[in-house]
Amino acid sequence: MESPHGLGAGSINVTAKRIDANRPGFKLFSIREESFYSRLGLRNGAVIQRINGLDLNGPDKVLEAFTKLRDARRIELQIERGGVPVRKVFDVQ
Repeated sequence: MESPHGLGAGSINVTAKRIDANRPGFKLFSIREESFYSRLGLRNGAVIQRINGLDLNGPDKVLEAFTKLRDARRIELQIERGGVPVRKVFDVQ
């Protein structure tokens, strides 16, 4: 997936990863340094669980979330990094 705001070159790969029956998410990999996603604080191996309140419980939800980011003025991410939940909020200018 390419950057929705053009903030850096590169793409990101995601793979489905079920954390448990009630906590789906998508594991991130191939994040390049200095990419849009790296600047958001995402790292390889992190599991993204929610974008702007949208639970990522299937590939269709991932596509929906990234599509909505194109017009977003605020980005809120719920991720799990090293087993620790992390919330990140960004205002887009």
